[in-house]
Amino acid sequence: VVDAVAPTVALDDVLTNDSTPALTGTVNDPTATVVVNVDGTDYPAVNNGDGTWTLADNTLPALTDGPHTITVTATDAAGNAGTDTAVVTIDTTAPNAPVLDPINATDPVSGTAEAGSTVTVSFPDGTTATVVAGTDGTWSVPNPGNLVDG
Repeated sequence: VVDAVAPTVALDDVLTNDSTPALTGTVNDPTATVVVNVDGTDYPAVNNGDGTWTLADNTLPALTDGPHTITVTATDAAGNAGTDTAVVTIDTTAPNAPVLDPINATDPVSGTAEAGSTVTVSFPDGTTATVVAGTDGTWSVPNPGNLVDG
């Protein structure tokens, strides 16, 4: 019997603030050799034998902020190779602090922040409200009603 079927391997796109991230994906051959190529350099990964593979945290050198093309290759005992490509984006820069619009006693509490960032508003009574800024950077949370103009 001739094995002419390449293993299937997969990796999802990743957005992280870790410049040396762990990478993980799937592989359908529990004995395949898995190699991860990052920016042109190969790194051997661990085939966990359970349908997943892992490249341990801190295996990669510190990656610069921005997108990095990752290609993962699984090679079976017969030499058949399957590949998948994804993008790992490193973002270690914290967003600017959100801007708060003037507050009055009735209108929602609103402002602007980095698009997609999470904004948490703390009120004088100790309660908080959390919201994700929209694609245009605007955000709004209900006014708890006990805020004074200012």
